[in-house]
Amino acid sequence: MSQMCPDIYWTGVIDWSVRHFHGYQTDQGTSYNSYLILDQQPTLIDTVKESFFGEYVQRITKLVPLDQIKYLIVLHAEPDHSSALPLIYPYLSTCTIVCTQKCQQMLKTLYKQMEFARYQIVDARSELNIGKRTMKFVPQPMLHWPEQMWSYSQNDKVLFTSDAFGQHLASTERFGDQLDEQQVVYLQKEYLANILGPYASQIQRACEWVVQNKPKMLLTAHGVSFRKDLDVFTQIYSDYASGLTARNKVVILYESMYGATARAAQALAEGIKSAGLQIEVLDIQVTTLTKLAAAALECCGFCLGSATFNTGPMPDVSKAMGYLAGLGLLRNKPAMTFCAFGWSDCTSKLIELLERNKCDVVFREGTMFKFRATQEKLEEIFERGVQFADKCEWEQE
Repeated sequence: MSQMCPDIYWTGVIDWSVRHFHGYQTDQGTSYNSYLILDQQPTLIDTVKESFFGEYVQRITKLVPLDQIKYLIVLHAEPDHSSALPLIYPYLSTCTIVCTQKCQQMLKTLYKQMEFARYQIVDARSELNIGKRTMKFVPQPMLHWPEQMWSYSQNDKVLFTSDAFGQHLASTERFGDQLDEQQVVYLQKEYLANILGPYASQIQRACEWVVQNKPKMLLTAHGVSFRKDLDVFTQIYSDYASGLTARNKVVILYESMYGATARAAQALAEGIKSAGLQIEVLDIQVTTLTKLAAAALECCGFCLGSATFNTGPMPDVSKAMGYLAGLGLLRNKPAMTFCAFGWSDCTSKLIELLERNKCDVVFREGTMFKFRATQEKLEEIFERGVQFADKCEWEQE
């Protein structure tokens, strides 16, 4: 049994096989984290995905009978954290569900069985005494659903952070310091980019709360939690909210038909690299949207290339840029286009994709070539890369 700290236990489940999570490619699986506080009034924090109900109940009942649980605090109504709720609730004969007003509304909409459950509605002024602990509540609307909140055990200085600071990672370890830090950092950035990207202002508010209250432990809803070096993992969020994640890397995203656009991408990369910037070249035909978003999170510039297809960009380019637009990861970053064409180039439509992402488009005349770039043209593209590097704000290491 995983004890997170005295009297607080992990009662979640590990999903080793999930690879798709509403558009997010979860190559390393995930976990759905629930926690049990063994105080005078035993209290659960969240449930799990319904398909893991049996395992979930077994884990809880090793610690306490279900009919002795007094409170179930629901931080987030999304089904990966709540769909086991209507299954377990009939066995929680003395239990009250604690959640925000909006969360109650969502639970009743999602699960008709929960229409007549016992609820206690809380907000930022509320406190819940469960024995030697008093639980406080920190509403975090739109991080990333409108009903979201955190719960804080001030006695232990333990913060239950719901979807913030987590990662999609299946692991038998429960804390980040038990794994390779760089692996955890990357997965946390990937999660931030793909799930919380649109919510910079909400992230800033959340980070300010952490700085002011100085919790000693962050217990997440996915992946591993944190008990050491909290500033390392919270700084990732703070930097993103402050616009400080962009460093000395340019992402070049392209889709090629017969290889001409790929060769142009290589020439452009070499030009940018010669100016001192790092490069990440991504062929969208072999790159997941999840990995693309993680790369876009930290880039200081973005180059978009495509062969022309029916007078427009290749299909996967348009799909990828639509995905990034929803996340807002390229907002205000310098960006340029390049394309191969036969009789009608797609520069204007590539620029439209960048503008939808609210990029700062440079070289609006485009960088294009007919069918296949000559050596002379490749040298021009190299120089365009040097010029583009000058448009990017970055710090030399």
